[in-house]
Amino acid sequence: MYDVVLHPRAARDLAKLEAVVREQIRKRLRGLKDSPRAGERLTGVRFLRLRIGDYRAIYEVWEQDRKVVELFIGHRRKVYDDFSNLL
Repeated sequence: MYDVVLHPRAARDLAKLEAVVREQIRKRLRGLKDSPRAGERLTGVRFLRLRIGDYRAIYEVWEQDRKVVELFIGHRRKVYDDFSNLL
């Protein structure tokens, strides 16, 4: 079993969303504890994405620490631009 950890940026992103959407995302993130590679790998990078309706969670799996680190959470139209600006 893996620990799911929210990066401070992802925690801020999640807090801005409506309560219903937040709970849907939290439920899917909890599922990563047992299946950390459930998301699709992003092209050309080591990160994965998890689709949750119109929202996406971009994350990384740290095998040695058995952690799933959530980096970004946001609407599908914007999350990839925000993410690519930091790469």
